[in-house]
Amino acid sequence: MFYNRFKPTITIFIISIDKMFSNQLLLKLEDETDALVIQDDSIEAFFQEIQTNQIPVDGIPIVLVDFVLNTMENHNAKDGLEVMKDIKSLYPDWEVIIMSDLSSTKIKDDSIQSGVLFHVFKNDNTGARIINRIHQIQNGYYLHYKKKMVIISVCVFGVLLSILFLSRSIFYYIG
Repeated sequence: MFYNRFKPTITIFIISIDKMFSNQLLLKLEDETDALVIQDDSIEAFFQEIQTNQIPVDGIPIVLVDFVLNTMENHNAKDGLEVMKDIKSLYPDWEVIIMSDLSSTKIKDDSIQSGVLFHVFKNDNTGARIINRIHQIQNGYYLHYKKKMVIISVCVFGVLLSILFLSRSIFYYIG
């Protein structure tokens, strides 16, 4: 019941040049989460999007970025790790998930060393794994929020107990 009252807004950005994959992922995420899902086909479009639209302050921004972002028209495009570093330098608290078609352990190792907490190999159950990860992120925020509430409650209880003890002492010395 308490969890339902604490549901931060989740904004998911999909940065992918693979239109068919990103469209399928967008539909799955919209169907199975209550997140706002935004799809971009380039890093430039992504940065344009976040500068023109306000991201909720109390929300959870998650970026799903393809490892390979170069196209025939743009051979010099950054890869997903470089994009992740750009995002993390501007928004260190944002969650970034790297997706790739390539089943290379080097990509996964490089991703983890660069600060990516989750790397997804794109296949038939990619959407389900990403949704599970989104729930893990959401639960982490919930636990962090609940921990803050417990600390605040303990502090308030301590202050009230101190006031009670102080008022009792004053009445004892006055009376």
